[in-house]
Amino acid sequence: MKGESKNGKRFGLQKKFNIKEWENCIDEIKDEEYFTPDLAFKKSKHILIVEQSSTNDRKVHIAELVRFLIFASENSGFTKFSFLLILTGKGESSPKVKEETSRLQFIYNSYPLSEEIKSKIQHIVIEEFDPKTYSFSEIESGNKLELEKS
Repeated sequence: MKGESKNGKRFGLQKKFNIKEWENCIDEIKDEEYFTPDLAFKKSKHILIVEQSSTNDRKVHIAELVRFLIFASENSGFTKFSFLLILTGKGESSPKVKEETSRLQFIYNSYPLSEEIKSKIQHIVIEEFDPKTYSFSEIESGNKLELEKS
């Protein structure tokens, strides 16, 4: 099925998520080498990459962030880049927003990015998913920005 990840989760995520005034653009980046995010939305020249994690594998989160940073560094089609990691794991050992924010903050601060690229990265957000209260409108206002740029 077009746009479906091997485990089928991307397709289910696509059915659930829409962002008002943003266009789903996952098909525009499907040919990127080693980069298959769960979702991608654009609004003008701003792209939002969405990754959903239901596993307890924190190393995957690091890899997803690094691949997003590479994408932002190499892509000239967009002028603004945002990254959203949605944590949907259940259980006591599942990653929590606070610990993942700290871990990904370290990676972001350590990754060699030019000031030009850093200025294009608008938001890096880590959120737990609550279908009753979650709103993507917070992305644009910056109210849910949890990983500050250095």
